[in-house]
Amino acid sequence: MKTVARFPTHEEALVAKSYLGSHNIEALLPEDAIQSTIPHLTGKQGYELMVIDEDFLPAQRALESVIDPNNLVGEQTDATVPWKAIAIVVILILLAVTIRNIL
Repeated sequence: MKTVARFPTHEEALVAKSYLGSHNIEALLPEDAIQSTIPHLTGKQGYELMVIDEDFLPAQRALESVIDPNNLVGEQTDATVPWKAIAIVVILILLAVTIRNIL
């Protein structure tokens, strides 16, 4: 997986994800669930839009004409994705356990 773009707002990221979907490019917002509900736990601003390695260049070409060029990310492999995914899962489990104990 590679980060193709970063956005300051959730709405911009969703629009870009939808736009890529209309071009048959599946995109992922790995921090979507956690950051949209409890952003103070991520310690980070913005949303990363990710695609599989093979879709990186087509996604970049599709987005370059419709988003702010400053949001595009150069070609690189984001090796931190598995750790982000693990962190999100752990936080969601802790949140579910806490809610279950409250109820």
